[in-house]
Amino acid sequence: MNGIDSKKRDAIARKAWCQAIVKLPSAYATSRDIAKLLNVCKTKSIQILKAAGGVKIAGVWRVDKADLILYLASVEEGNDAL
Repeated sequence: MNGIDSKKRDAIARKAWCQAIVKLPSAYATSRDIAKLLNVCKTKSIQILKAAGGVKIAGVWRVDKADLILYLASVEEGNDAL
């Protein structure tokens, strides 16, 4: 979150989806995690995961939690790539 000023960073950290992502036990989020947290279907969760920079490792799509948070924050601001 280097390119974001402290006020925006604090506002993002207070979001429910951000807190839920941070509480995930691993360093990455899977498409299943995204589907549960954002209440979207599997196809949409994979689209979000890919747009956030996710990769497929051993048959499972994964994305770094920090990258996912940055992507979702940009979507809320209206600069989304999806």
